[in-house]
Amino acid sequence: RTLTGHESVQPQTSREMLSSGHWLIPTIGGDVWLERPPPPMWWIGIVYTVTGVKASDSIARLAAVLAALPIILLTVGIAKRLFGKGVAVMAGLILATMHEFYSYAINPEADIFLCLIVTAVLALFVSMEFPHVRTTGAVAGSGKPSFFGTRPWPMAGFFLLLGATNWAKGLLFGTVMAAAPIVLYLLGRALQERSFHPLRPYLWCWGWLIAGAAALAWPVAVIGQYPEILQLWQEHYLGRLHRGYLREPWWYYAVQVPYVLLPWTLPALVGLLCSARAAWQHAGRERFICCWALSAPLLLSLADGKHHHYLLHCLGGWAILAAVGLAPLWGWLQDKLRLIPYSAALGAVAMALLAGTGGILWYSRIPGRWGTIVGAVVFISLATWVILTACQQHHLLRAFVGILAPILAAYWLWVPYQASYLDDYKEDLVFLRGAESLIPNDVPVLVQYDWTAPLETFWVLYHMRRPGVLIRDPWQAAEKTANGGQNSSTAYVLARRLDLPLYRRAGTVETVLESTRTRGEKNPDQRRVLYRIHFTQPLPPAPEDYLRVVRRTLW
Repeated sequence: RTLTGHESVQPQTSREMLSSGHWLIPTIGGDVWLERPPPPMWWIGIVYTVTGVKASDSIARLAAVLAALPIILLTVGIAKRLFGKGVAVMAGLILATMHEFYSYAINPEADIFLCLIVTAVLALFVSMEFPHVRTTGAVAGSGKPSFFGTRPWPMAGFFLLLGATNWAKGLLFGTVMAAAPIVLYLLGRALQERSFHPLRPYLWCWGWLIAGAAALAWPVAVIGQYPEILQLWQEHYLGRLHRGYLREPWWYYAVQVPYVLLPWTLPALVGLLCSARAAWQHAGRERFICCWALSAPLLLSLADGKHHHYLLHCLGGWAILAAVGLAPLWGWLQDKLRLIPYSAALGAVAMALLAGTGGILWYSRIPGRWGTIVGAVVFISLATWVILTACQQHHLLRAFVGILAPILAAYWLWVPYQASYLDDYKEDLVFLRGAESLIPNDVPVLVQYDWTAPLETFWVLYHMRRPGVLIRDPWQAAEKTANGGQNSSTAYVLARRLDLPLYRRAGTVETVLESTRTRGEKNPDQRRVLYRIHFTQPLPPAPEDYLRVVRRTLW
C-alpha cells in the first residue's frame, strides 16, 4: 500500500538528508523542519543506503519492520525472565499479531522507533530489578548506594536509554512512557516496604546527568540556530495537555485499550484479572507487568490530547498478560465446548450466517462487493472452526498454534486486499506521474506547501521521482524560479485548485493537469493541480502580514 502523508514524513526527510549530507537539521523540500529529532531518519537513511534505494515505499516500511523486530525480541526477553519460556514465546507472537502493533511495525513513523527505545529501557530495568528468572520482589543491588557513588554499567546504560527516549518523537513524551511503569512499580514497593531502599539505586547524580545530556543534546544544538523551536514545544506539549488539541473525553482509553489489543483482547483482560491479586499483594513480576500495561492509559487520560497510537508503548505488557491469560481462558473454554456437540461446526455456521448477513446489509459499502463478501464468509467460517477446534486440544501450545494460524492467514489476505481496494492515493499517484512527464527536465518542480493538510506536502515530495522545491506562496515561487536561471518568468507549481486565486495575484495561471480525485477531498476545489505560471513583471508586492505567517519555520 502507498505510504500516507503521515507515513511519508520521515522517509522524505531521510531522503533529503542523504541528498544534502546535512544530518542534524531535518528539511522538507529544502526548508527546515523541526518537529522531530533526526535519529529515526538516520535509521531509514541507513536502510536506504544498504539497499541502494533512494526512495521506496517498500524499503521505508522495511526500516520500520527492522525496528519492530527488536521490540518483539525485547518483550520475549522480559517475559522469559519473569514468567518462563512458554509465556515468552506466546507473548512475542501475540505482540506481533496485535493489530495496532502490526500497523505501526510496517509504518515508518516516529512511534515505532520510540517504542523500541522505551521497550529497551524497560528490558534493562527488568534485568536489574529481577536478576533471577521468576523471582518475586528482587532488588537492583544491595546495601545503600550513595547519590554520588558508583553503579554497575547496566545502570549507566539504563539512564542513557532513558535520555534517548527524547530522540524519536521529541521531548518528554517518550521519557514519560518509559518512566511511568518504573516509577509506579518502585513507589509501590517503597510504600509497601516503608523504605526508600527500592528507590536508592536510581537516585544517582551521574545517571541523571547522563540522561539529561542525552535528552538535551539535539534540542540545545537546534536552539542555537532556531530559537523558535521553543514555540513548537509550547504548542505541541501544552496544546496536548490542556488546550484541546486532539481533545477526547476522559473515558477515551477505556474504549481504545480493548480495540488496540485485538484480536487478543479477551485473553489480555483475563490475564489482567488473574494477575491483579498478586500485583496488589506484593511487589513482583505481576505488579510490574500490570504497571507496564496500565500506567500509559491511566496517565494519558489526564491530558486533553488523546490518540490510540499513544498506547503502542504499553502493548508489550498487554501481550505478556494475554499470554498469561491464555491458559485459564483455554481451560474454561475447553470445559464449556465439550458440553456442546459439534461445537466447532455450529460456531462456523453461525459466524458464516452472521458475516453473510452483514455483507448483504452493507453490500454497497464493501470494496470488492460480492467477491469480498463470499471470501469473507468462507474465511470467517473456516477460521471459527479452526479456533474452536484448537480450543479443545489437550495441550496449550497446540491450542495456541491453532488459534494463531487463522490470525496469520487473515493478515496474509488483508495486505493484498488493502493494497487493491483501500489505497486512497491511486488517483494522486497517476496525477503525479502525469505531472512529472509534463514538466521540462531543466525546470524545477515547485511544490506548494499544503495548508489544507500539511502532512500531505511530505507525500507529494516523497512520491515525486524528481526532487521537489518547497514554496509557501507565489512570491517565493517567483524568487526560487528566478534563482533557477532558465526561463525565470515561468514556473510549474504543484498545488490545489483552491490555491488558484492566490497565484493569479502574481501572474497569468494556466492549468496544465488536474487530478480526477484527491485523497480526502471534500469538494473539487481540494484536488491537486499542476499550474504553469507566467509571473507579472514587475511582481506586485506581497502582503507583509501574510508572508510573516506563511514563511515561519515549519513544524
